[in-house]
Amino acid sequence: MKIGIFGGSFDPIHLGHINAIQEVKLALSLDKIIVVPAFLSPHKVSASLDVDARLKCVKLALEDYPDVTVSAYEVEQEKQVYSFDTLQYFKSRYPDDDIVLIIGTDQYINFDKWYKYQAILDMFTVVVVNRYHESVNIDAPFITIDMPIFELSSTLIRTRMNNNAPFRHLVPPEVYSYLKENK
Repeated sequence: MKIGIFGGSFDPIHLGHINAIQEVKLALSLDKIIVVPAFLSPHKVSASLDVDARLKCVKLALEDYPDVTVSAYEVEQEKQVYSFDTLQYFKSRYPDDDIVLIIGTDQYINFDKWYKYQAILDMFTVVVVNRYHESVNIDAPFITIDMPIFELSSTLIRTRMNNNAPFRHLVPPEVYSYLKENK
């Protein structure tokens, strides 16, 4: 099997994330994608939504996608977990399968600052989703997936939530209901 690993803060998950998941799955003929919400990203100081709310929203958003699963691996560690360690965990669970790491251009730009980034490149295929129409020159060994773009970010959604501005159209209906009900 060919398995994609897509991690992130998902603070909150939005339609742009789901679009990226589906486009990469299609472009690379992946058998499945495992979405891994971070307990706390090593590249961020904090998250707006608490970890349980982020995990719940990701599960709600992806429950109707049969080839996409949500893993609470990083959340269950209750600490920052590096992508290298997460990839090692999944490689131990799926030793005979090809593991592909999926990242955005924002992460690609800082990839050389990641913990054990060279080991990740040596052991796994890393796919960069070109999502912001940026003219980022992505070099080998990275693989680039250009896709229809949603100019959307979790930051925009949080800003709208904090300002009581409309955001219903930016997240899956289940996520919107959860966020509104749980304030």
